[in-house]
Amino acid sequence: MNYHLTKLQQIITSSIKMSTPTRFPPPNHIKRLPLINPDQSTGSLNQITLTDEIKNQFRIKVPLLAIKIKAEEISNLKSNPLTKSAILAAKGLASVRLDPLSSDQSHKLLLLNSSETENLPPTALAHFNQSGFEFRKFELDLDWSYYQAEEIIERLLPEELLSEVPSSFTMIGHIAHFNLRKEYIPYRYLIGEIILEKNIPIRTVVNKLDTINSQFRFFQMDLMAGEPDYQVSLSQAGCRFEFDFSKVYYNPRLSTEHSKLVTTYLKPHQILFDAFAGVGPFAIQAARNQSCFVIASDLNPSAVEALNQNVKINRLNDLVRVGLGDARDRIRNGVIDLWNNPFFDPPPPQPKLSRRQPTVPTPAPVVPKIETSKEPRRLVSHFVMNLPELTLTFLDAYVDLYKPLLERFGNEFEEEISKSSLPMVHAYCFTKSEEGIEAEKDICQRASESIRFEINSNSVKQFELSFVRKVAPHKTMYRLSFELPISVVLFSKYQNRN
Repeated sequence: MNYHLTKLQQIITSSIKMSTPTRFPPPNHIKRLPLINPDQSTGSLNQITLTDEIKNQFRIKVPLLAIKIKAEEISNLKSNPLTKSAILAAKGLASVRLDPLSSDQSHKLLLLNSSETENLPPTALAHFNQSGFEFRKFELDLDWSYYQAEEIIERLLPEELLSEVPSSFTMIGHIAHFNLRKEYIPYRYLIGEIILEKNIPIRTVVNKLDTINSQFRFFQMDLMAGEPDYQVSLSQAGCRFEFDFSKVYYNPRLSTEHSKLVTTYLKPHQILFDAFAGVGPFAIQAARNQSCFVIASDLNPSAVEALNQNVKINRLNDLVRVGLGDARDRIRNGVIDLWNNPFFDPPPPQPKLSRRQPTVPTPAPVVPKIETSKEPRRLVSHFVMNLPELTLTFLDAYVDLYKPLLERFGNEFEEEISKSSLPMVHAYCFTKSEEGIEAEKDICQRASESIRFEINSNSVKQFELSFVRKVAPHKTMYRLSFELPISVVLFSKYQNRN
């Protein structure tokens, strides 16, 4: 079917004015899918898939003009301001084609942006005529392979569903993860197959269902297309991660925040306690990129299994300790375990031998034994808590956190804490309040109630409330960071004084 010439000319003209390549939209003759009520979609109505019949509707022929030109002249003509605007500039399409009449291929065909000479820019037409170029008719064949996934989905869906075409997704390794709105569910298999075919790295397409495992945070998935392979391998900030996406929680949209926290707050050889570690996006990056010691725990056995594997993959066995259990218990018991089993600074790297050293045998030098630092690191520097729905309710874990240490180790503990900074807490949370003052008020109020201490910019050191991302129209994610007050971690002692 021929492309509508007026529409073609509008597209090309618009492209020239914007000085950017355009694309040919799918043809108008394509039949849209029927509007289906998701509450009544059963049987075949719930199984709309990609067929050859649908693909074949995207075949079109676009009539164009071309000029016969010597191969060595193409570059100059394409950059010539007199003729540049007349040459086809369509994204994803080559403007230079083989000339079937040139046996030695010394000549090529240069496609123009019109099917008639009278529609060419006058300056370009005059230059073509003066140069003696031969005009040819050319049919540009476009089919399914030319169009992008978003263009195809938008052209097939009912007009009632075009306000928010579901073509964006999150990539987790080889998995494309959608969060489809209810009205698009009847078309999910079609959408999945289009995404799968148009994105070579993708092997699996899934849709997040409303059912979420409240204990372990991972969500139930509906396979939209591809193979049911949820074991992924990916890289983030120079670290490798492997895990089963169907059994753990992982959000690549937080990768920037992971790096921001690690590089902004953490220093080499500090101790990070990751209370909701998952597969280790904070823990692994802190150890690998900042040389931090890390204690990481999670309640989900599958996440802990993956975390242990990721520690091995990244060769961080000496820097990361992994545990399984409830965050509140792990925090309170973890500070005692750390005191009894502290970290020691690793030895400095030994000098590498030069490649230019002589091969003549020489007496082996006496190399002094390099030992680890004898100063044990017994206290956590940073606690990170990333369970946004519930994080603030876990802040009560820090009330009297150091009481057992004070009772058991007395002067030794007081001496240690006197020369160390108090730990910081980085708590990720949601709020339904509007951004700004209202959000800060809501978050600080809930944090204060949980930790039994007034939390605000005036009452605690190193206070920061940082916007992370907008999750939904009335749901925003923030990071609340602050230094734990001594009157919190030794609550009973300071309460008795009052």
